[in-house]
Amino acid sequence: MEDTNSQTSESLSESESGAAKLPGGAKRVGAAIWSYIEKVGQFYWTRQGAIREYLIDFVPLYRSHRLAQHEIRLFAYQTKANASFDESGWRVRLPEWCVVCGNSDCKRVRQKHHLERLRWTIVAPIAALLISITIAALLNNPWMIPLVTIIGFPVGYHLTGKVDVRIEYYRCSEHREAKEFPAMRIFGDQLIIRTGNKSIRGKFLDEGRDQPGAPT
Repeated sequence: MEDTNSQTSESLSESESGAAKLPGGAKRVGAAIWSYIEKVGQFYWTRQGAIREYLIDFVPLYRSHRLAQHEIRLFAYQTKANASFDESGWRVRLPEWCVVCGNSDCKRVRQKHHLERLRWTIVAPIAALLISITIAALLNNPWMIPLVTIIGFPVGYHLTGKVDVRIEYYRCSEHREAKEFPAMRIFGDQLIIRTGNKSIRGKFLDEGRDQPGAPT
């Protein structure tokens, strides 16, 4: 009898200890889920400007003509003397003028950048929204719209790719520490480079047209 009671008390203590562990485990799972939600939210929040610019690239009429004069647009399928693309990424060589002001008295700078491909970052939430509207219409349940749409954001987060860009450009002594230019972004299969002086774009296009080969 005493053995039975002791076994019963032991099993009760084990079940109690197991029950005591559940809240801690649930808290850890909850904390991990919340941390993940914060990470995805922070990812999209810090890329608002880049996403807005990507969407504007779809409608060139909304892009400032003044900014367009400062931008060099390169296509992956084109090989120029001063720009090329392969499986390792982009290689670009800008003219020997300061990338900010166009001054010819400057020093060379070589850098490697990892630019994000924002195509799926944007497409995934939009696709999820369209799917959610369809499901909501079929089920006659409007709550399906936010429930399905929100799935698109973590999908877009994980499908965001990166492209390596090796670029060679020049800075004068006055703009040695300037970080605004060159500003680069990926749009589809294009590499877009914005400079501070619009004459650099014309010089770059002339050099790419007149000289055969590709940068190394």
